[in-house]
Amino acid sequence: MLNEIQKEQSEKDLHDFLAQQHPDGLGYKTKDIAGKWSIADVYLKLLRFGQLYIEKYNSGFSSKSAFSIVLGELVKEGEFVPLEEERPPIPADILEFIQKAERGEISTYELRRKYMSDRRFRDAYDVWTGLASLATPQPVELTLEQYRSLPTSVIRRRMNEPAFAAAVNKLLATGRV
Repeated sequence: MLNEIQKEQSEKDLHDFLAQQHPDGLGYKTKDIAGKWSIADVYLKLLRFGQLYIEKYNSGFSSKSAFSIVLGELVKEGEFVPLEEERPPIPADILEFIQKAERGEISTYELRRKYMSDRRFRDAYDVWTGLASLATPQPVELTLEQYRSLPTSVIRRRMNEPAFAAAVNKLLATGRV
């Protein structure tokens, strides 16, 4: 059984883990006591299972990596299910074409030709394959050491990237640069 100090440390480590790895929220749902899917109990379940993991496998020593391991296991076991992302619906004619291509009824050449020539199809296909989500800029985490290790020319060039500029501005706002 974890003592109070160990419980407090585990709560702090969970908070730090979430702030570092999932600043926009966990993005999972789990079943509540009534058996309905909810996002309300995700934090509490992760804390409870994390503390059990820490007690059994870490001899009571908490760490952020313990919560990463527990989260991975809860997802793998189906205890946590990712929230469904709102994706724009794919028109029926395009969906039918994509499904035919996946079954091998349409040649790769035809698929590529349609992708390159039809903007509407290209956008829908990118959503279908998940490529559209990769096109959105990912937030950049920049430490003071990383910033100081970059040559000035690289910093100037990368300041045109909104995510990089936001990370530099965050360092400037904290007064560390």
